[in-house]
Amino acid sequence: MSFGHVRRDRSAVLSVAGSFAIGLLCACGGDASPHDPIALADTPRADAGASLATPQRDGASTAPQSCTADIDCDDGNRCTADSCDARREGEFGSRRCVHAPIESCVDAPALPPPQSPPVPPGPTSPIDPACAAGPVDTTSWVFVPFVPLTTPALTAGCTHGFELQNCKQRTIEQDVSLAPQKLHVDIATYAAPDRLRIIAIDGVGNESVVLDTCRIQTATYADPTSGNHRPPDETIRQFSLDIPPGTKKLRYDADAATTPYYLRVKGLCDGIPTNTSTCKFRSAP
Repeated sequence: MSFGHVRRDRSAVLSVAGSFAIGLLCACGGDASPHDPIALADTPRADAGASLATPQRDGASTAPQSCTADIDCDDGNRCTADSCDARREGEFGSRRCVHAPIESCVDAPALPPPQSPPVPPGPTSPIDPACAAGPVDTTSWVFVPFVPLTTPALTAGCTHGFELQNCKQRTIEQDVSLAPQKLHVDIATYAAPDRLRIIAIDGVGNESVVLDTCRIQTATYADPTSGNHRPPDETIRQFSLDIPPGTKKLRYDADAATTPYYLRVKGLCDGIPTNTSTCKFRSAP
C-alpha cells in the first residue's frame, strides 16, 4: 500500500470518530460538566433574574465580585438580596456575589433619626402659659426635680454674663448693640415661686417674651446665701432662651417677685448691665 493511501484512510477514521464524539456530547447535554461553556449557555438557571455584577445607585455596575460568605456581597441597596453563590465558580474555583432583585421594593433614602420633641409649654419650659393669666396660688406651685447642671456652649464673642440676687429695683433694662442668638439662664426660687421674666425689645419697640416663669419651686428651704453668693447647685434650674434677631434691648423683670431669688444670665455680647444704687451685678463665672 502506498504512503498516500495510508494518510487518506487515517483522515477518514478521524473524521468518523469526531462525528461520533459530537453526537455523544449533544445526547448528554444535561450531564455535561458545569465548566463546559456550551452546557452553561444551554442549561436554564433557577436564579436567572439575579445579577452577578454589583449594581450601583447611579445605574452603573462593576465586575462580578469574588466572595467567601454572604456578608462580603452587601451592595448597599436594600432592594437586592445579596448572597455568595457556591454554584457559580470561576476558573480558579472562586465564588461570586449574586444580587437578586426584591419585588415591590423602592430603594428610598433612609429616614433621618428622630429628633427630641420640644419641651411642651408648662412650668419647666422657658415660657409658662399659666403666668400670663395672673398671680398663681399655692395649689399651682410645682417643685421641679433637680437635674445635674451643664456648662453652656457660648458663641464666640458672646461670653459675658452676670449674677443678680434679690434686687430691690425690680426692672432693669440693658441696651445691646449685638443681639445674642441664645441666652443661658440659671434660676433659683427656693421654697416659694417668684415670677421672673426676660423680654427682648427690637429697634421699634416690639417686645418678645423669652422667659416667663412663675410657679416653680427649686428647693424645700429658704435662700441660704443671704443674697451674697451663688446658691448650691441643687437649688438651681437651667433654661436656654432663643433671642429674636434685631433685638436692641433686654429687660430683666422681677416686678412680681415677692421672695428671695437668684438669676444668672450667660451669653451676652455687650458686657453686663450697669450697677444702680439698689442693684449690684456680679460678673458671672
